[in-house]
Amino acid sequence: MAFRFYTSQGAEKVVYGITNPTITTGTLAAGPPGSPKDGDIWIATAVDGNGTRWQFQYNAGSASAYKWEFIGGVPMLAAVATGENTTSTTYAALTTAGPSLTLARAGDYQVTVEAFITAPLNAGIGFFAQMSYDVGGTAASDVWANVNTNAVNSATSVIQSCVATQLQAGLSASTALVSKYKSTSGTTAGFSHRVLRAIPVRVS
Repeated sequence: MAFRFYTSQGAEKVVYGITNPTITTGTLAAGPPGSPKDGDIWIATAVDGNGTRWQFQYNAGSASAYKWEFIGGVPMLAAVATGENTTSTTYAALTTAGPSLTLARAGDYQVTVEAFITAPLNAGIGFFAQMSYDVGGTAASDVWANVNTNAVNSATSVIQSCVATQLQAGLSASTALVSKYKSTSGTTAGFSHRVLRAIPVRVS
């Protein structure tokens, strides 16, 4: 961290051999300031349409290509409240598609999916209902999914709030995250109050 002190005559004194960080404010899409020094701070505005701001600090010594490290702010969030069903055994959009997010900067992100998921009666086998998401051109994966399951020969449907978070490393700028859904057995799975969140770990 950097500190500067000033005498009554306005002369600058640098203590402990460290320099004062520059604090820059600008839109996320426009990107961080050029020629940063270690410890500089960037406050990114216009993260989304909700007025979200993110704060980053430049780490010159990081081995990552993404040296602006996240130090504050709330996740980007997209939500679809509509409750809808699917019988698809592969990941597919619901009638009301989404939620989805587009990431303006390249970097590493934590991505979270959340929904109320209904796994109905499915006698004879265990039933899984899952919400995942496409990552750009990469199709949705079980690895990233939340999941609700109904026990073998259960007599009633099971409704639960299900959440899963995954680190998505090395994403390109303008990567789209698009929610997708499936039923492992081909019987009806229900999804409502669907939420997709993304928050950076570090960006370029």
